Amino acid sequence: MMKYSFIVPVYNIDESLLKRCVDKMVNQTYDKCDYEILLVDDGSKPEYAKLCDSFQNETVRVIHKENGGAASARNLGIRESKGKWIIFIDGDDYCAPETLESVDSILRQHENEQPDIIYANIHRIKIDYELKQKCLAKEDGDILSKEEVHQLLLDNIAQGYKERVVPFGCIEAWGKVYRSEFLIKNSLFFHEDMKVAEDLVFNAECLSKSPIIIYCDRFLYVAQEREGSVVKTYFPDIRKNDENYVKYLNIIGQSLNTDEFHTALNKRLIHCVLGVSTYDMAHPDNPKPFKERLSNLKEFVRSEPYKNAIKTCKLSWIQPKKNKLKLLLLRFRLEWLYLKIINIL
Repeated sequence: MMKYSFIVPVYNIDESLLKRCVDKMVNQTYDKCDYEILLVDDGSKPEYAKLCDSFQNETVRVIHKENGGAASARNLGIRESKGKWIIFIDGDDYCAPETLESVDSILRQHENEQPDIIYANIHRIKIDYELKQKCLAKEDGDILSKEEVHQLLLDNIAQGYKERVVPFGCIEAWGKVYRSEFLIKNSLFFHEDMKVAEDLVFNAECLSKSPIIIYCDRFLYVAQEREGSVVKTYFPDIRKNDENYVKYLNIIGQSLNTDEFHTALNKRLIHCVLGVSTYDMAHPDNPKPFKERLSNLKEFVRSEPYKNAIKTCKLSWIQPKKNKLKLLLLRFRLEWLYLKIINIL
């Protein structure tokens, strides 16, 4: 059994981006005999599938499958991986060349602790700005207490009700190293009925198993936003996606303190409301007439559990200010005005 497996879901990724991603993994400052790279082609067009094959060598394995989404590609990667530790990389992002060397150093320092997950920092490159921020307010090599893991779980559930409850990278599958045995033993896989935010649920479920977490205070992952990203485009199925999200969070909540969980969940529900309206009813690419979009929005925000979340949400939870205005418009049932101004706020 080798030590590390990189798992990369690939779907019609531009050659320059995928080459950069693969090159960064291949050129690690670490023994190539002790890690593998799995490119999981998720039903790409023939030319992109062929591109994946061109990278295949003694370190890079390519697995082709029918299109099923990033979740199914990652799950297949987990099942097919040979490494003791698993690292998820998106094909249009990349990792630092010292990633495995840094992780290995942390593991050698804590060989008696049997960690389940290692958290590292993420360098975020947006279209109009860059952000480098510590993932956790801890020192390099620190082990999180049970109380800190529990609070991180609640923060993961609440994430999105303001700009960042926890720094970027804490809730995504990126920038982490997972012990394969921990995932398999606890049946921790990505939910394939979710097309976005599936990694947020995955990490919340991981945290619900009270893992031993070690912090690596180094920037090992670069997440680069690109035009046409799935999280920015018109997404007519986002409501169903978020309903599945809430369903899985409620399952996690069965083992948590009721008051703590419901407070965190209500914060998350506000994010769902803003997200669904932004990427469906109010999205400029939505072809439906205004009257139909307004009817759909009213039906959505006046149904439970969203109706109660809108009613009970504290404005102090909401950032930035424009989202406070959006919430107030929905609270006072001014959905028509909400749809008119949401894209100019």
